[in-house]
Amino acid sequence: MYAKSNKNLIFIIPLFWMVLLTACTSLLDRDVISEQAADRAVASGDIIQIDAEYDATSPANLIEVQRVDIFRTLNVWVTFDAGIIRNLHFGRHDARFKQGYVTVNDTFKKGDVLAVAEFDTRLVESELETLILTINQTNHAFERDQLQNQDILREMRVARHEITDEFELKTQNQRIQKQVLLNDNFLRQHENTMAELNERRIELSRALQGDKIIAPFDGVVLIERSLSQGAIVNPWDLVYSVIDPTKIQFVVTGGDISQVRYGDIFPATLANWNLDFDFKVVSDPLAANTRQGSYDFIVQPTDAKAFWEAIHELDVEYTDIRNFRFDGIVKIIELYDVLGIPTNALHYLDDAPYVFLYEDGNINIRFVEIGYSDNNNVQILAGLDEGQLIVRSR
Repeated sequence: MYAKSNKNLIFIIPLFWMVLLTACTSLLDRDVISEQAADRAVASGDIIQIDAEYDATSPANLIEVQRVDIFRTLNVWVTFDAGIIRNLHFGRHDARFKQGYVTVNDTFKKGDVLAVAEFDTRLVESELETLILTINQTNHAFERDQLQNQDILREMRVARHEITDEFELKTQNQRIQKQVLLNDNFLRQHENTMAELNERRIELSRALQGDKIIAPFDGVVLIERSLSQGAIVNPWDLVYSVIDPTKIQFVVTGGDISQVRYGDIFPATLANWNLDFDFKVVSDPLAANTRQGSYDFIVQPTDAKAFWEAIHELDVEYTDIRNFRFDGIVKIIELYDVLGIPTNALHYLDDAPYVFLYEDGNINIRFVEIGYSDNNNVQILAGLDEGQLIVRSR
């Protein structure tokens, strides 16, 4: 049995602490002891008694300050980012659906025609006729003005040969250079005007073939609207939803800004498929200038090629990707070989952390400075040395 006379245990109640510590100017490396408080602690059973002599047979609540590893993780859900979906529509009002060339899970190349609709082309034909007339008139006017400019330059050069005064000759050369510059500018303006007119002519000529949905990038169809031939479609009516697989990304919804960081790489498992992937955080809440405590972090597979290869091996449809949910584990803290103690050996007085220090057969209160912690250990920055003994709580 443990002898009460050893007086090597202590339990200081909060009211007693307040009186006892009022005069302390520095809490670190200052031990506080009360024999009366020890008696009360033993009687109330708030702490376990220990032997005065510490050896291998001593109670388990007496432990050493030692080097530890501290890890803290955050479990997150990684879901498909719907923001990468591109919705495609026809551009005309009251067009009639003619034909679709792709369906769900089909892949396509940039520039491919995905669907065609018909519409009343009379307005387009009228605009095209007017445009062609404008192009012809613009060319005729340019040719006329160009001939006039050439005549002016020729007359100016002939006149220059008759000038004998050096100053007048210099002035005439400057006039010729200015006229050449004017002619060059006029030529560039005409070329730009004709390029715009011809581009519009090409657009109208294509429109006569029907209203088309053109693939904006290399991608895959996730959603297809069911349309029968002849169905009326408008610019606001969805026809296809597509994605670019090379830009696949997911989102960690409501991640804590203080815990999830830009550039973090963490493992995640695809639920129900037993597939493991590494994801990288590619969005930065600081760049977004958010004032919120949480933020929807955008993440991408670190190896997109391997990601798709694994998905294809499972014969998973592209449309199923929208329902994917990965279980991820983000390492918030990762410290190795730091001085630490078990978390259940730490106590607080007015937010000041302390431990019960066992030294020379006595148990004293030792205030400490702490760093990071996890479920098992807390980092000790000051107040204790490696190998010292402390009392673990009940």
